[in-house]
Amino acid sequence: MNKKGKKKIITEITTSDQKNTQKIRSYQPDQPIRSHPEDRFGRWAFSERVADTIGLSQDPSGLVLGIYGEWGDGKSSVLNLMEEKLKGYENVIIVRFNPWYFQSEPKLIEGFFGELAGRLKESLSTKTQQLGKALNFLGSVASLASASAFGGVVSLNPGKSISQLGNKLSEDNLQKQRDRVEEILKYNGKRVVVLIDDIDRLDKTEIQAVFKLVKLSANFQYITYILAFDEEMVASALSEKYGGGEAGEKFIEKIIQVPLHLPVADAISLRKFTFGGVDSAININKIELNQEDIQVFVYEFVRGLQQQLRTPRQAKRYANALTFALPILKTEANIVDLMLIEGIRVFYPDLYKAIRENPDVFLGNISFSSKEDLPELRREIFDKNLKGLTERQKKNVSHLLERLFPRFEEKGTYGDSWLKVWNKGKRICSEHYFQRYFNYGIPPGDIEDIALERFFTNLESKTVEQGSLEFRSLATDDEQKERLIEKLAYRIDIVSSEIIEKLVLVMAKNGEVYPEKNGFLLSTFSRAAAIISELVVRLPKIKSRDNLTKLVVEKAEPVSFALEVFYWLKSPKEDQAERKISIQGEEASGRILADRIGKIALADALYKKFPNYSHRLLWVWSQFGIKSRISSYLKSRFKKDPNEVPKFLASLTPTAYGGDKMVGHKSDFREDSYRSASDFIEAKLILGFLKKLYKKKLDSSKYNFPDEIPEDNRISNQFAFIHEKMLKKKLDVNKKDDFQG
Repeated sequence: MNKKGKKKIITEITTSDQKNTQKIRSYQPDQPIRSHPEDRFGRWAFSERVADTIGLSQDPSGLVLGIYGEWGDGKSSVLNLMEEKLKGYENVIIVRFNPWYFQSEPKLIEGFFGELAGRLKESLSTKTQQLGKALNFLGSVASLASASAFGGVVSLNPGKSISQLGNKLSEDNLQKQRDRVEEILKYNGKRVVVLIDDIDRLDKTEIQAVFKLVKLSANFQYITYILAFDEEMVASALSEKYGGGEAGEKFIEKIIQVPLHLPVADAISLRKFTFGGVDSAININKIELNQEDIQVFVYEFVRGLQQQLRTPRQAKRYANALTFALPILKTEANIVDLMLIEGIRVFYPDLYKAIRENPDVFLGNISFSSKEDLPELRREIFDKNLKGLTERQKKNVSHLLERLFPRFEEKGTYGDSWLKVWNKGKRICSEHYFQRYFNYGIPPGDIEDIALERFFTNLESKTVEQGSLEFRSLATDDEQKERLIEKLAYRIDIVSSEIIEKLVLVMAKNGEVYPEKNGFLLSTFSRAAAIISELVVRLPKIKSRDNLTKLVVEKAEPVSFALEVFYWLKSPKEDQAERKISIQGEEASGRILADRIGKIALADALYKKFPNYSHRLLWVWSQFGIKSRISSYLKSRFKKDPNEVPKFLASLTPTAYGGDKMVGHKSDFREDSYRSASDFIEAKLILGFLKKLYKKKLDSSKYNFPDEIPEDNRISNQFAFIHEKMLKKKLDVNKKDDFQG
């Protein structure tokens, strides 16, 4: 991070005391604070007042306080702060009781009285033996009985005999033991404060057991309970036990004498705490954010995410989510987009799931006929996944989504030209990057950006041959090869000028790497040639372009790829004003290519070796080589093997694509194909070879044939038909000329 940028973000996201105490660490521990210097949300004053009220009280009555707060709001931290303050009172004995350690109701009750006895023995100087006996007796009786204690009624637990309970009760009077405990506490001048935390983390039966325990012992004098829990969660658990509806809330009201709601952490403090975690995650991963990145993140967070930030635990979960995601994707995704989508995952989990499961809606990839449905789809997603939010809050979320997914905006107009921008920026709105944000990795068929960057960095110091080997290693299957060319396409303008020539030659030597699948879209093979053309044009001097073009057509493999690059670099006759290479450079390159084509033709038939390129190969050979040599070459091959004639004609026939897999097949042989063939060898010679091959089976009387006829036969017959048609047309023209003459 540059110094200015880093200073800005530190100022923005940390408080003054954090600057001195915050340590960079991997994950934010989900642990409560222990002392008031750690308090960042103003809870110390609240904790101090409650503790003072208890510590200074002269009233011997038992008391049950409830500290209400939602899950993760810092209730445990507040209990720790109260304990810190209460430790300053000599008359207070603090008992921390954790119900998590007991797996059944009897064990819970017996464990509580046992722990209480042990703690008091440690703290009292007199009558500790009597106190221990009394508490242990009460605990053993209570563990035998189910102390629902509604109206003083004691009901037996299943499996416990009446005789066992009767024997216990006959040993002494329960009230007598309770009085003894209270007398000892009074004699020692002590008040017991029992802190019970994590109640809302228990299961329903355990929550019911804890409140039964408190109900049993709440009327002890000199004992104060402080229970910390989420009121809604606990009320729901108690309702199932005590009649449903509002029964749980009513039961809580009977138990809790003083209900206190946790002071709300103010938005600014929570945001600063959250940004502290964000800054830590960024610094750990040595990520550099420029000033614009920082401003965008802060603005979008405050507007779209902060409205759901309510507890310190949420802040920690968000920081931990970033700490996990950033090292995996820091070189493979847009950092600001990643930070924002992780925010949606933490603060709007249902919306996050909807985005992950409906990429087409958010990326704008739905079909043209369905675009009119986008507003309705958008409303459905909002209504289903943003329940409970106000219209203003939904509007804020909408703004955040439009930042991440521009095409999700109802009135947005983002054409295909934006795809290059989004790809270059590794944006989540690019279909090539979208899945990375949800998979935390590179999807199958994709290529790591860091691998490509490493290739560019190393290329300058490597030879073309070494670079070529590394280039091949970047992509192993057709899908990866297509992605490789796509990635190169939107990096053309940022490729260092020092490596342009070497990169061009490396790409040229790997023509066989690029899939030649066609269809309605430009093939990867052609796109690779187009990229080379654009890289050549980036050279400022025309002479440098000419020289590099000559090298490409000489070195590119196979020759069909050299041809493809040449076609992208040469200028059509009607476009001579804006040439990519000079006329002289084009002619020199054409001659080099024609010479290569001629040498290959001597070894094999071009239309067999390069069926999809033979027309253009022959054209270049005729334009930049010796035209008459082509006719002789074809005559020689056809004479030797007439079976090559249909192959030659098929190479001049357009390829059509259809079916689900867009499989290519030869369409009908047309008049333009006939003229192309005639440019290389006389049509009557072709017909002669065909008659020799098919004899009487050559049918020039019709053009259309059923699908089951072999492709070579169909094309040969269509050639014969067109030839007859052309002869007739020529004859008609001659007759007309004779008549006019």
